[in-house]
Amino acid sequence: MACSPCHLRQQSDRGGGRKHHGCERWMRRMTDKDRHRKQPTGPADSLRLVHELQVHQIELELQNEELRRTHLELEAARARYSELYELAPVGFLTLNEQGRIVQANIRAARLLGVVGGGLAGLPISRFIVEEDRDLFFQRYTWLAENREVQEYELRMVRHDGAEFWAHMEASAILDADGAPELRIALSDISERKAAEAALHRNEAEFRSMFDLSMVGSAQADPQTGRLLRVNRKLCEITGYDANELLARAFIDITHPEDRRASWQAYRDVIAGKLGDLDFDQRCVRKTGGIVWVNVQMTPLRDDQGRVLRVLAVIQDITARKEAEAVMGEKLELQGRLMKTAATVPGVICSFRLRSDGSVCMPYASAALESIYGLGPEEVREDASRILSRIHPGDIGYVNETIAASARTMTAWRAEYRVLHPRKGELWIEGHSMPQGEQDGSVLWHGFLWDITERKRMETALRDSERLYRAIGESIDYGVWVADPDGRIRYTSESFLKLVGLSQEQCADFGWVSVLHPDDTVRAFGAWMESVRIGANWDTEYRVRGVDGRWHAVLARGVPVRNERGEVTHWAGINLDISRLKRVEQSLRDSEKDLQLAQAVAQTGSWRLDIQRNELRWSDENHRIFGIPKGGPLTYEIFLSTIHPEDRDFVDESWRAALHGKPYCIEHRIIADGEVRWVRERVELQFSADGELLAGVGSTQDITERKRADAALEVSESRFRLAMEAVSGLVYDWDRQTDSAYCSVGLSRVFGRNAAESQFGRQWWRARVDPDDLRQIRTEIVRCIKARRDRVQVEYRMRHSDGHWVHVSDSARIIRDGPGRVVRVVGSLTDISARKHAEAALLRLNDTLEERVVERTFEAEERARALLESERLTRATIDALKSSLCVIDAEGSIIAVNRAWREFSLANGGQPEKMSEGANYLAICDAAAHAGYSVAARVAAAIRAAIAGRRKDFSIEYECESPSQRRWFVLSLSCFQWAGPVRMVVLHKDITERKLLIQKQAKNARRLKGLAAHLETVREEQNATIAREVHDELGCTLTMLKLGLATTVDSLNLAAPVQARCDQLLAQVDAALTTVKRISAGLRPATLDTLGLIATVNWYTVEFSRMTGIEIELHMPRYLRLSPVRDIAVFRIVQETLTNVARHAQATKVSIAMRKHMDYLIVDVRDDGVGIVECDWRKSDSFGLIGMHERARHLGGWLSIQGAPGEGTLVTLHIPLEERSDNGNTDDGDDIDSR
Repeated sequence: MACSPCHLRQQSDRGGGRKHHGCERWMRRMTDKDRHRKQPTGPADSLRLVHELQVHQIELELQNEELRRTHLELEAARARYSELYELAPVGFLTLNEQGRIVQANIRAARLLGVVGGGLAGLPISRFIVEEDRDLFFQRYTWLAENREVQEYELRMVRHDGAEFWAHMEASAILDADGAPELRIALSDISERKAAEAALHRNEAEFRSMFDLSMVGSAQADPQTGRLLRVNRKLCEITGYDANELLARAFIDITHPEDRRASWQAYRDVIAGKLGDLDFDQRCVRKTGGIVWVNVQMTPLRDDQGRVLRVLAVIQDITARKEAEAVMGEKLELQGRLMKTAATVPGVICSFRLRSDGSVCMPYASAALESIYGLGPEEVREDASRILSRIHPGDIGYVNETIAASARTMTAWRAEYRVLHPRKGELWIEGHSMPQGEQDGSVLWHGFLWDITERKRMETALRDSERLYRAIGESIDYGVWVADPDGRIRYTSESFLKLVGLSQEQCADFGWVSVLHPDDTVRAFGAWMESVRIGANWDTEYRVRGVDGRWHAVLARGVPVRNERGEVTHWAGINLDISRLKRVEQSLRDSEKDLQLAQAVAQTGSWRLDIQRNELRWSDENHRIFGIPKGGPLTYEIFLSTIHPEDRDFVDESWRAALHGKPYCIEHRIIADGEVRWVRERVELQFSADGELLAGVGSTQDITERKRADAALEVSESRFRLAMEAVSGLVYDWDRQTDSAYCSVGLSRVFGRNAAESQFGRQWWRARVDPDDLRQIRTEIVRCIKARRDRVQVEYRMRHSDGHWVHVSDSARIIRDGPGRVVRVVGSLTDISARKHAEAALLRLNDTLEERVVERTFEAEERARALLESERLTRATIDALKSSLCVIDAEGSIIAVNRAWREFSLANGGQPEKMSEGANYLAICDAAAHAGYSVAARVAAAIRAAIAGRRKDFSIEYECESPSQRRWFVLSLSCFQWAGPVRMVVLHKDITERKLLIQKQAKNARRLKGLAAHLETVREEQNATIAREVHDELGCTLTMLKLGLATTVDSLNLAAPVQARCDQLLAQVDAALTTVKRISAGLRPATLDTLGLIATVNWYTVEFSRMTGIEIELHMPRYLRLSPVRDIAVFRIVQETLTNVARHAQATKVSIAMRKHMDYLIVDVRDDGVGIVECDWRKSDSFGLIGMHERARHLGGWLSIQGAPGEGTLVTLHIPLEERSDNGNTDDGDDIDSR
């Protein structure tokens, strides 16, 4: 394509003028010869000269003939080239350096919508869509600089504005003047693009149809029966998700009784013994339930008839099977009904109204006589006697209903009275269905029965209703009746008067308008929930009365059902519980006061009820014994808390009390790791026969008293010793004898001289300070009058050396029977030092009092903050959306939030068994025994946390609630404090996240499958384009080169023409080289013919030649893989070497392939700058992402290792396919090293 038709025309014109050039050359030769030839001197010379001229004339004629033939051949070649150029199936454009069109063929003009020579001089950008112009000019600039062939696709616009997709193959050359030119091969690929889009749409539609099909669909492996692909409907039928089904064979979900027959049929289909298979079988759902399915199975075979996979359509026919069973039961029931028709309590009959107005009863059962007093044979032809037995007041009504039924051909139903000749007046109810007959008569088939008793009951019921309505009105706030859907039908007047509503205003849901705003949602929601499930309604709420006050009401409603269990209406009462609420509040206050009093007195109580087998402890009793509330209370647990040394004593005392002896003992217990003293007293109640009925007891914590007694005893002992050692004395005065005793401390207090004096009242009076003596007398008189037995005063006494000593006199007064003082025992202690210290302390008193006030205020503030923090904590955990509970070291629940209770209720549990007091560990153990593995793991984690082996635990689990399938995450964490063991159990709903993850995983699988499919399509298209380019365009260029070369070789052309022809041949060679390179780039032919090893060898040689990078190969001589794996491995190696050339700055690359454990391992190592993780993990590294995706699609993986300055290692692992039997596969030792 390097020359144009105008060039050929110039060459043809030059070729046509060769005759004149030949003559000129001959004339010059002749002129040169004449210069050296002698002039003819005679006739012989003249004849010779004529002969030579004749010979030259013949030569010229031959040369002219050859020139004409050459001219014709050149014209033909020019015409062929012009035809090839102008009529080529692709458009050819020549652009100058400014991007304007210099030359174009017919196909290019047609593609761009410009006829004639209108393209010349136009800028190519005019025909490129604006969004793709940047792409074109980027490639144009790069091509001008690098002179390498470029291929790309972009959108172009025709002259009329129509857009189309174009494929451009561009190359840059220099024209004869040395200016750059751009040669473009242009082809319309709109159809291919449309086909690709249609292929994508068809793929998406197929996937949507497969996934959204209303029947289950599956593809299975023909050998193992393992499911390879399933749709959503099949997951719904079996209850498994897609991943679980893909891990199973279809026979695994087949009912055990159907497996053998199903598997044999499956094998017969694979073996070709059966064609398409259609059968019914049972399947076992994930939940264990049985589902009937219809399976339609067909094998998918290749061209050789080998089964590739088995396609199956599975339809849930459980409803059909159940309907068939029901139909069989109905047929059986119909037969039974025919047999028992004669025994039904009524008349089965047929009644005909003739066109002339006469009536008859063609068929009637024998019970007709009991209703009308007539036999069936008496009315078979004429039923007028039946009409005559109808009560005169009802005959007109009956005739009207018969006529209306005959006119509208609708069911006849009537209740009327009959005058029986023996039984008197009877009430009859009839039902029948009419049908028209050919003679114009109407025939009814139906039945009649006696409803006399029912009518009497209805009358009695109405009387009873009036009676009960009167009773309801007598109840405070009265009664009410509602429809099955919960709408109020009737409310007693007492309630209407209370709230000031009329019967119409209160009807339906009008009563909700008078509810307290805080009670509306709860009460109305509970009512509608009871209506929905048909359970009793029992709730309390407040209503606004006409007096403006709120009244407490207890509402109770029960469903009234018919014999079929259907709710026909609701009946209920409204009770005034205002007084009861006040009493309950009073009882709660009393109970709270009692608990507070027990806590203050440190005295607990308990009650034993033998009849109910109940043992109840007060809160203080639980605190004293250290047993948490909610746990079991048994005699053995009680004994386990007794101190081992006192256990036998307590047990003997209790057994004695059971025989009537008093039980009032003191003993030790061990609670919370410490020893406590308790005093127990019990009052038991016995029957007349000596049988224990009940018991009441109290437990007083006397630990502090015991400690005080022990401390007192030690103190007294110490005091006696101290009196001998400290500066004090003890005295004893006997009033009757007026004698006094004084301890040896007298001399230490009052000096040695005082010890020599006679100690007594006179001695004491003489030494007491006179000012203090009056105070002492006043205190003694007050003590005697008040009959106190102790007196303590402080006063001053004179020391032997004359100074005053401050003493503290503490005396015990002992009286006789009548109360007279007979003795005084006391002590005198020198408190002089203390008095001096008190004087100093008084000076600090003011400062201390101020500090006490400050500390008291701070303590009160802390108490208030603690209370507020507790309220905030409770409100906070109740506000949490996640379910939360707190458990202790025994596994018992001590606190839950509102979400926990709602979570328990929503999952079919009983909130009272999952709240405070319940044992969460026991609940987990029970669930574990029931087969829930998650519960076992949670229980083990709780025990490990209690033992201190772990601090937290988390697990995700699936929960199938009554309404939907949900996922939760359970988190367990321990309190980080020094107190007793406390753990928080948190259940968080992660259903939305799980569903999103499943959806993302499903979308990811679909995208990966689509990407793999697109990659396969792209490779197939590349192979097709490569074959077309190589076979068609390559052959055309080869023939063109051969024709040009033959033509040029056959002519003796001038040097410029010869140079131009050589240039044309070189351009054709370049075009052939480009065609080969493009074909090899799209799809190396050696990959399909010689295999992967030869292709890699060829590509690495070309790569080294183009880049100058040395490549060392270590590969087996022979390796057989599937075509898919061949192209994937080659593309990964190709992309890796491209990255090395672009980024690595390497000088040497090593490629090694080896097989290891059914895997092919490919290592590509370079000595370049190395790669770091942040580079190959970039989101825009599309080449690396494509390599990873190719590896994953084949079930393998790709790893990249590198460090700055140490090069990069890319390692590919893909599984090998099954090897052929007839080939040398032992190639592990044959390594080609270069």
